[in-house]
Amino acid sequence: MQWNIVWGDGHAWKERRRLMKKLIAALAAALSIVGCTKTAVPIAPSDGASAAAMTGDFRLTGTIAGRTEAGAVPLAGASIDVSSGQNRRSAVTDVDGSFTVEGLGSGTWTLSVAKLGFLSEAMAVSVDGDTTVSLELERAEKGIGPDRPYPYQRIR
Repeated sequence: MQWNIVWGDGHAWKERRRLMKKLIAALAAALSIVGCTKTAVPIAPSDGASAAAMTGDFRLTGTIAGRTEAGAVPLAGASIDVSSGQNRRSAVTDVDGSFTVEGLGSGTWTLSVAKLGFLSEAMAVSVDGDTTVSLELERAEKGIGPDRPYPYQRIR
């Protein structure tokens, strides 16, 4: 006895594939929104001296936008990393592209911003009080793939 499995015509598979792609895109969007936060997640210091330098009363806030054909659009889910020596803080932009990193001490901090599909940027930020920054990331011309596994980074 031979079993013949009928899967339907090619159009049914195309429709299922199209719906599956929409479902995956909706899940990815939902996860990026749920994972967004306006607070920083500190990394524990390795010694007592680092702990003293790490505690501060200053806040770094800002907005991240992406340059597209339609103009500047807020970038939700962009990774924000702020570091000074061994001290590090991180955050993720929310749906309107804004972020807040709290607990910074005074001094020069390196702000790094990355978002898939855009060129990442790094810049030095002088923190002597509450500081606000605004950045626009350029869209990556070529997607990330086997011949280009990491996005390019522009350092200011």
